[in-house]
Amino acid sequence: MGDVFRLYIPGWPLCRAALALSAYSGFLAVLGVMVCVTPAQALISTTGYARIASQSAMNAMNVAKRSLAVQSIGSAIASSGSGASVAARIVASGIGWPAIGIAAGLVVAQYFWNQQQVADIKSQAGDPGPVSAGANPMPAGTIIQPCPGTAGCLPNTDQKLTAPSPQPPPSPGCSSQIFTSSPLPIGWAGWYSEPGVPNTCVAYHVTGQPNPASQAPASPPTPQDVSDYLGGLPASDPNSMESNFDQVGAGVAPSSASKVVEFPINSTELQTQVVSASTVSPTDTVLDPSAEPGAGPVSTTETQTSTTTTTTTTNPDGSTTTQEETTTVSDCAGGQHDSRTLGTILQSHIERWKGSGIAGALSTLQLLTWPSASPTYTLTSGLLGTFSFDFTAWNGILLALRSLIIAGASFAAYRIIFVGGSAGAD
Repeated sequence: MGDVFRLYIPGWPLCRAALALSAYSGFLAVLGVMVCVTPAQALISTTGYARIASQSAMNAMNVAKRSLAVQSIGSAIASSGSGASVAARIVASGIGWPAIGIAAGLVVAQYFWNQQQVADIKSQAGDPGPVSAGANPMPAGTIIQPCPGTAGCLPNTDQKLTAPSPQPPPSPGCSSQIFTSSPLPIGWAGWYSEPGVPNTCVAYHVTGQPNPASQAPASPPTPQDVSDYLGGLPASDPNSMESNFDQVGAGVAPSSASKVVEFPINSTELQTQVVSASTVSPTDTVLDPSAEPGAGPVSTTETQTSTTTTTTTTNPDGSTTTQEETTTVSDCAGGQHDSRTLGTILQSHIERWKGSGIAGALSTLQLLTWPSASPTYTLTSGLLGTFSFDFTAWNGILLALRSLIIAGASFAAYRIIFVGGSAGAD
């Protein structure tokens, strides 16, 4: 067929390459759409059902595991080296998962911070280094701000120091104690009370004068420092726990990181359900793309029965009084659990596979036998008499031929199954 197209279509090899590339690109595009829109179908559900965890269930698990995750991640980030990325993975482990058809070790969700985020968190979580004006140390908590560009800067100044007032007086303001505990060197004006900020002192460095302020590098944060910092970030912060939480599930590879920590959950800590594969939404986390439709717990049904008793009483004046009493009885009936076990499910799949065509063809190989002795052939001729051929002397050659036949048949089977027919010669 390729030779025919090559004869009648100019540039056929180039056209064939373009068609092949287009078909491959189209397949990747369709697969990408399936992954984004219908993840269960992208994983090719063989049963038509999938076990999922809804977004609300994942959010509930995230809230329940937040404190544990903060502590684990704080230790991982604090101990990570320069240029490291950190991931914390929630893994299906412990009791309950094999019973619902989910293999232990499945990554359900993850927290992930890249290298830049880890560096930012470590710099923000660590205690800032001490501030000095020239060689004079300043009070703990002193902040250096540039001038101009900072509110309250005086003319002809290039730095502003803001420090907490040591031993503040009963009335708000800058205590005189700071002049003796933290004296300013030459080139500085202050200390002054910060207008509108109680118990705060400010000082200004005159432009061109000696002894500018400097700050030492921050000390490395401890695991508790990082945990406190992450735990206090709002959800909208790009470094917060909520902003870096991702759903994973079956068929999705977790993010690769330099440092990885894992903490397990059992099946009772995450609410899952079996739904039709066609109804899986992009926000759902697929845990098993080929779940059995009847597997898992069955919801409980509650029924109520009401009984009303009416009592009529005759009064002395001849009138009657009617009193009604209603009694409600609740009856909870749980559905029948799936009676199958892992062994029965496996056996049913084995029986189904035995009934397939390929299994039937393979079973015929069991009937093949190889002779234990070499054959002997006898030929009778009226002209030349009787001749006998004994192949015992050629046992080694026959064994080699048998091995070659088996190898050739295996290679042909591999080509047919995994490669297909060969294309026409170019």
